[in-house]
Amino acid sequence: MAGTSAYLTGASGGFDLLSGIYGMEAANSRASMLKSQAGLAIAESEAEAARYASEARAFKATQKMAYAKSGVKIDGSPLDVLDKTARTAAENISAIRAQGQAKAGALRTEAAGVKAQGRLALLKGVTSATMSTAKMGDKLGWWDKAEETEEK
Repeated sequence: MAGTSAYLTGASGGFDLLSGIYGMEAANSRASMLKSQAGLAIAESEAEAARYASEARAFKATQKMAYAKSGVKIDGSPLDVLDKTARTAAENISAIRAQGQAKAGALRTEAAGVKAQGRLALLKGVTSATMSTAKMGDKLGWWDKAEETEEK
């Protein structure tokens, strides 16, 4: 009976170890996905910034053309308006990029946390398996045999 109990304890330890390994693999997979999403967030923000820059250039050209068609020289107040349009566009483009960087940073931080959870799951599995092995050894009398060997 003690032998069966010991072997079941040992099997439990093996399953604990496998659980830790699979927990770490799942965490690594999720962390990899989060890192990919971070890269995608940056790419999306760069694409959005490029679209906005193109729209801003077109709007500025439309403004310029409207001034030219109405016979207004592009200096003084009209030039100030065009400069303000360019400054606003540059600020908005920077904000779009900053949002992408912030989102990517949050995703990378989450990925690091997930990886840490995976390492913790593995450590927990190894610790539990070690404890189960020690219990199994105790039930099978391994430690008694070790003491006898040391005494000789």
